[in-house]
Amino acid sequence: MFDGWYLGETPVTDADTVPGDVTLSARWKPWAYTVIFDVNRGEGSMDGLECLYGTAYPLPECAFTRTGYGGFGPAAEPLTPSARKR
Repeated sequence: MFDGWYLGETPVTDADTVPGDVTLSARWKPWAYTVIFDVNRGEGSMDGLECLYGTAYPLPECAFTRTGYGGFGPAAEPLTPSARKR
């Protein structure tokens, strides 16, 4: 996201007068977003994960439960069609 124009380390705004020929630099900051975890008819809650675009984050342990279902979270091995029917 565009953060503004700078003259060295000084931000330049519309109200500023630039002294003659200078080189202004554009500054950018990464997009921030929140990953929301959906309980999907289960029980429990998990805090959202605040992230910056382009940065890797480890996923937290799953805190959701659902009666009659087990093993929430990433599967260690791909599920077979018969395992999905549980």
